[in-house]
Amino acid sequence: MRIVVAFVVALCGTAYAQAPGEYVAGAAVGPSYHDVMADRWSVGVGIGSVGLRAPDGSPTSYAIGELAFRFRLAPHFELETTLGGGNESDHNAATSVGLATLGARYIFQPRADWNVWIVGAIGALSLRSDPNDASSQVDRAMAEAGMGIERRFAHFALQAEFRAIAPGAPKQAEEASARTDTMAPAASDTLAGAELSLGASWYF
Repeated sequence: MRIVVAFVVALCGTAYAQAPGEYVAGAAVGPSYHDVMADRWSVGVGIGSVGLRAPDGSPTSYAIGELAFRFRLAPHFELETTLGGGNESDHNAATSVGLATLGARYIFQPRADWNVWIVGAIGALSLRSDPNDASSQVDRAMAEAGMGIERRFAHFALQAEFRAIAPGAPKQAEEASARTDTMAPAASDTLAGAELSLGASWYF
């Protein structure tokens, strides 16, 4: 009889612990889990600054806006294309910059609220000394490498990113070199730069 009573008491206790809507100790979860493969596309906008410098010159800063489209191939990998541009931070100057890239991101913790990634990209950089004169535009191929951090809220996310920029020689100089069979452009034709941006993305 004692065994039967003990069994009934234990059964009632288990049923109470598992009743719908009841809190079960130890059932609390940690950071939110995001099903990243359910929302594989994203569009992002950002603002930031691009700094470019020639070896024998002072740095020039540009305030830019940026638009990005991304597609997630796997939980840790995204492909992206970005378009950006802006004017020199000194409003008295007319120089403008444009950037377009294709790249890939490796995301270390894709399902967590906070995640960090590294990115690599190739693309084109254009500098125009006169916005109204297309002939003043100088185009360069470029490569980028960097890292970023993101805070995700379901479909919405905030992010910050830093990229190092390595532009190639001006396209016009390369064409002139090919025509005259001369050596490669001088070191003064090279640039180095960096980009820092803040933005937001929407996943769908």
